[in-house]
Amino acid sequence: MSLKRVFCKRKMAIGLLAGVFLLTLVPNMLADDFDPRKNIIAIHDSSSGQYDKNCLECHAGIPNATSLDPSIAPAAHVTMFDFAPGKPGDNKQCIWCHRTVDLVQRSAGSLRKQVDATLCAMCHGPIGRNGPSGTVKKFYQAGPPASDGALLYDLACAACHKDLVNSKVSGDSATEIQKKINENKGGMLPLRILSTVEIDSIASALGGDPNGGGGEDPNGGIDLSITKAEWRADKLELKVEGRGSAGSEVVIRNADADPIEELGFAITDANGIWKFMLQDPAGVPCRVQAESGSQLLENDVKNAPNDCVAGLPGEEPPVEGIDLSITKAEWKADKSELKVEGRGSVRSEVAILDADSIVLGFATTDEEGKWKFKLENQNPDEVPCRVQAGYESGNQFLENKVKNAPDNCV
Repeated sequence: MSLKRVFCKRKMAIGLLAGVFLLTLVPNMLADDFDPRKNIIAIHDSSSGQYDKNCLECHAGIPNATSLDPSIAPAAHVTMFDFAPGKPGDNKQCIWCHRTVDLVQRSAGSLRKQVDATLCAMCHGPIGRNGPSGTVKKFYQAGPPASDGALLYDLACAACHKDLVNSKVSGDSATEIQKKINENKGGMLPLRILSTVEIDSIASALGGDPNGGGGEDPNGGIDLSITKAEWRADKLELKVEGRGSAGSEVVIRNADADPIEELGFAITDANGIWKFMLQDPAGVPCRVQAESGSQLLENDVKNAPNDCVAGLPGEEPPVEGIDLSITKAEWKADKSELKVEGRGSVRSEVAILDADSIVLGFATTDEEGKWKFKLENQNPDEVPCRVQAGYESGNQFLENKVKNAPDNCV
């Protein structure tokens, strides 16, 4: 027998063995009703005409699947359903994280890691999911730039509304976007993580009006406030009230719980007034937190019992009980100077940041609780549109517009 014929027979044998192996393997990989005429690579590729958005048709068991990696929560997918935009059980929730799946270059072991880290940083970035309170782990030091509306749209909106060029919401203003988020239209409520500046940037990228986003209504917008936070022992009732932008959602939390506990939410009426009541809570909070859009406040609960939920270890209550405030945030072009002032607890340190949570500097309150911050010789091209102020302990955080900020503010 010639050497050539031996090699040919060996090739045939190897080919037959490989074929048998694939025939036994593929049925175990795919659902019973999978159409063999479909291209398994193409149906996972979002740029393909054969792309199949019905993820759970084949991956029905994924929501409850556990990981071989003990560091990953057993129900990671179920947890994410609370934070991914879209209606519960909707495939759009899968696509929001997994825009495409690469079965060619980085298959098998890397499949679960194929989520854009920039998307992860929207929640797990420097300021966390719930604004400055940061109630989730912060795995990333940087997130998407607040001024990059096209990138933010791609991350937050494109999974449901198509790419920017073909967007179904082209022309939406910042006010319209915020209204849809507040109303949870199509499951958009998780996008309340977006700050005012980010919503304005998305509106600009869509060709809509960028003014008035982040919960500010057409009537000029009202800064969030807590006018009452009181425990009524005779009625076993916690009552929290305040003001905000008309038609916006205000989330109320127990500020001292570890982790911070969400108590419920209220919707402001046409006059911007909101009210929240909680009957017989499991634990009466010493302090409550209110958040709407990019604004977040905390207040002591009046008449809270002695056994109210205490603050975190090592955290001291504000001296004299003065709530943090920003009384001035102004750009003075003639002096190239950014000036920010406010009030707070006596002898406390206040951090001043821009809207991207980059620290600009610090100020210390005086004996009357007043603090002043000045940034001189500021480059006009780097003037922030909004500034944030917060205690070093993180128990209060505010955000305000910068008065007279230039048109090209950041």
